[in-house]
Amino acid sequence: MPEDKEQIRKRASYKGQITAFSNYLNSLKVSSLAATEVNELQLRISRIESMYERYDEVQLSIECNTDNIDAQISERTDFESLYFKSLSLAKRILADCIKSDDVSSDGGSHSGNHKFVKLPTIQLPKFNGSYDNWLEFHDTFMSLIHSNDEIDDINKFHYLRASLEGPAAVVIQSIEFSAANYTVAWTILCDRYDNKRLLIQNHVTALFNIAPINKELSVNLKRLIDQINKNLRALESLGEPTKQWDTLLIHIITQKLDAKTYREWEESKEYKVCFNCLNSGHYANHCKKPGCKICHRKHNTLVHVADYQSKPITDINTSNTSSGNNKPVMQGHFEQTNSSTGSQLSSNSNAHLSLSAKVGTASCSEQGDVLLSTALIKVIGKNGCPYIARAILDSGSNACLITEELYQRLGLPAQNVNQSVVGINNASAHIKKICKVSIKSLNDNFSSNLHCFVLPSITQNVPTRYVNLSNLKIPSNISLADPNFHSPAPVDMLIGADVFWDLIGTQRLKLGDGQPILCETSLGWLVSGPIDYRYVKKGVNFIKCNFTRIFQDEDSKDLDEDIQKQLVRFWHLEEVSPASLYSNEEKLCEEHFLKNTTRLANGRFCVRIPLKHNPDVLGDSWPRAKKCLLSLERRLAGQSQVYEMYKEFMSEYESLGHMEKCENDNLPRKMHFIPHHGVLRESSTTTKLRVVFNASSPTSSGVSLNNIQMVGPVVQDDLLSILLRFRLHKYVLTADVEKMYRQIVIHPDDRYLQQIVWRDNPSEQLQAYQLNTFNSPRTRDTFLAASIMYNKANPNEKLNSNLLGIGGAKENVYVVEHLSPTNKYLHAAARKKAKELNYKFVWVRRGRIFMRKSETSDYKYIRDLETLDSLS
Repeated sequence: MPEDKEQIRKRASYKGQITAFSNYLNSLKVSSLAATEVNELQLRISRIESMYERYDEVQLSIECNTDNIDAQISERTDFESLYFKSLSLAKRILADCIKSDDVSSDGGSHSGNHKFVKLPTIQLPKFNGSYDNWLEFHDTFMSLIHSNDEIDDINKFHYLRASLEGPAAVVIQSIEFSAANYTVAWTILCDRYDNKRLLIQNHVTALFNIAPINKELSVNLKRLIDQINKNLRALESLGEPTKQWDTLLIHIITQKLDAKTYREWEESKEYKVCFNCLNSGHYANHCKKPGCKICHRKHNTLVHVADYQSKPITDINTSNTSSGNNKPVMQGHFEQTNSSTGSQLSSNSNAHLSLSAKVGTASCSEQGDVLLSTALIKVIGKNGCPYIARAILDSGSNACLITEELYQRLGLPAQNVNQSVVGINNASAHIKKICKVSIKSLNDNFSSNLHCFVLPSITQNVPTRYVNLSNLKIPSNISLADPNFHSPAPVDMLIGADVFWDLIGTQRLKLGDGQPILCETSLGWLVSGPIDYRYVKKGVNFIKCNFTRIFQDEDSKDLDEDIQKQLVRFWHLEEVSPASLYSNEEKLCEEHFLKNTTRLANGRFCVRIPLKHNPDVLGDSWPRAKKCLLSLERRLAGQSQVYEMYKEFMSEYESLGHMEKCENDNLPRKMHFIPHHGVLRESSTTTKLRVVFNASSPTSSGVSLNNIQMVGPVVQDDLLSILLRFRLHKYVLTADVEKMYRQIVIHPDDRYLQQIVWRDNPSEQLQAYQLNTFNSPRTRDTFLAASIMYNKANPNEKLNSNLLGIGGAKENVYVVEHLSPTNKYLHAAARKKAKELNYKFVWVRRGRIFMRKSETSDYKYIRDLETLDSLS
């Protein structure tokens, strides 16, 4: 029986619609569906549900008119399988979205007022195959999806596919999308990435590959600490005993520090600086002084970092909201908030004392507030001009206080005092001024003269949160001392117990349950006492205690003595050490020069290259050196004048004995070749073209000659000190040390490491030369190091230049420049000694060092220098 083609076309249309619906579901990002997408999904589901009846009617018609019933049954089975899977998945996604919205909106219903707080939707993390992120993804997915029994396997598979990208997505890409295959896909993914050995190796490698700090900045130190902590936490979670890695971690961290920070760290170890009392000579674990006043641990309060400072207030509120904990959260220490900027200042600063102890409470808890007694008063200024000020009445203070701002506005005279005021936990501040203030009531005839101590700030805004007046039953026939008691505002004065009880009247009025008390005073009716949370707007609340006490006489004397002791300790701590503190490498380099520096018969220094690694780590250097020379020849072929200058330089280098041709047969070990290039400086008055020997060029092993050399210490003063000393004198001279580094001879056993390739003409064969002298200041001021180290090793044969009139050789030399004030000893002594030695202008006795480019601040010294130059 022939099949109806029209019915077959209708069936194909229905199959296309269900296929399109399935593709639409696979493209959805389930973790971040918007409200419009949820509505769209609902409409699509209703349409798909009505389609099945039409399909069933068409398919039944086809089955009744066909001879191949098996094929039609297979068609029906395929369609129904895709249809019901897609519809089931769609309804599951829709249910999850609705349930998520319900949980977000009702997530706090069991904790106070949380039921109307909509929490942010948790986003599933993305995993791209990086081992660094596997633990985070694994734990999050396990917690939210895999271990959630309310989610069926087909939806878990959908979430898994949506969370993977990049190489991770490819791992399960070929697995058929079905409920039965979810467990298979998750197992394959875990087998690929949940490899403990590779994870440990990856995090250890990350520790060693942390980028070193190039500049001394706090943000760089924080980045270093964050990266180290991240990998250590991951390794600890993998079961590694990271707490036993102190020595290894110290080595890794110090290698990542910049030179200055590392030097200061070495200095702190050298002096055994105590982090508790900040004195030297012992460590914190042996310190007998009390610890931090905040956390009571063994470190100074000045270096305490409170935990809450790294968390914004909104985070504190959220953490309390989620936990349902209605207890106040102690903030850690006393501090003040500047009313104009909102910035928080530590109470340990004498200049900015907060006399308020503050405790933060979660904004969503059922914690109420306590209104403190505030009043508006009239304050008389210097010229009798009245000012309105806001005062807080505190029976717990034995003195009256006034802010610096109000004191300046009033223009009142003040007396200098030397006293201290203390608050909760003995937080103290130094008081330098006291003034006499006249106050008057705005609602009565009361007036009084107060002696107020002047402080930068008294407390933060009072109250800390807005109070809703609409529900407070305040009688309309009374005059409030502070009509704006419900609004947070700054406090200008504090009236203590010496006046407090003179202000208090006899009448009191209770407003009701959960409402404050009205108290009659000479300043008007005070509103004070506890108030229910229902009448307070949500926000961060602080428990305040304005207790203050003034130190008198002996107390103040003891405090001054304590300050004096602390000041003495500070200067001892900040005292500059007369001796430089070298790093381990610099110490080894110094020892190397002391041991290996010698003097040749002609007076030159002879040193060994300060190697820190075996030269065998150097690879093949010939190909790079040859390539650089051929490239140099091609470049200079079109610059004949520069090429001639280059040849002259190399010819002079050879004629002076600074390099010589070498025969391969005479070399006991493999040679290391150094590439070279020219640097042209037209402005130079002596050598316009210099040849630079690039010892930093890597060999085939990736290691260069400079990489295996030690970096020596800085043996001269810093440039600032030299320039300041230079400016002290009226007459000065300056000169260059001629070919300074090339005056140092390399020991013959080390010259195989300083080979170069050169030829005068491109038509000649390549010739190997060995450099007999230092070619670069890799070890920092090699000549100075050599001369000074030789002085230490040979005290009986000093290489100083005091007899030649330049006594400040070490102090006044910066690299190759010598800046020195001329003096009366220069001419006679220098001429005499130079003539005896048959030298021109000699700087170091028998050291073969000459000065050139001499300049002076006065022309008459030019004649003297020319006279010296003429000596032979």
